[in-house]
Amino acid sequence: MLKVIECLDIELIGRLRQAHLGRPMDGRDNFSWQALLTDDGRPAGTGRFYRRGEDLVIDCVAVEPSAPPQYYDLLFRTLLFKAVSLPAARICAAEERTDGFYAAFGFQKKGSEWAVLPKDVVFPSSCKDCPAPCKERQSGPAPEGEKR
Repeated sequence: MLKVIECLDIELIGRLRQAHLGRPMDGRDNFSWQALLTDDGRPAGTGRFYRRGEDLVIDCVAVEPSAPPQYYDLLFRTLLFKAVSLPAARICAAEERTDGFYAAFGFQKKGSEWAVLPKDVVFPSSCKDCPAPCKERQSGPAPEGEKR
C-alpha cells in the first residue's frame, strides 16, 4: 500500500534525495516540511516544501527511477494539498518540468519556476476512467444533459 507521511528522519531523506536526485541536503532542510512516500513500508520517494518570504516552495520531489508515474503524482499532490492548507501568497514548484504536469494543477511559468495562487490550485483527476471532472472536460462543452 502507498502512503505519504511526514518524515522527521533527516538521514533517510538525505539518502533518498542523493540516490534519486543526486543532490545533497541543504540549509533549507531544517526549515522544511518533509514528506516520505512508502510502498508497503519501504521508502520509495521524498519531497519537501518550505517558506520563502510569503511564498511556499515545493521542491526536491523524487521517487525511485523504476517507480510508476503515479508515485510522483501522489507525492506532489500530497505536498500541494498540505501547502494549500497554509497561508501563502503563492505556491511555487521549483523543479523544471516541460510535460504539462504543473499546468494541470493551475501553475503558470514564472521565470525559472512555476507558481500558482492558493485559490487557483486545481487538483485534476489522475484516473483515465474516473467520472470526476478533469481539466480536459472542464475546458470543453459539457456533455449532453450535464451542467457545469
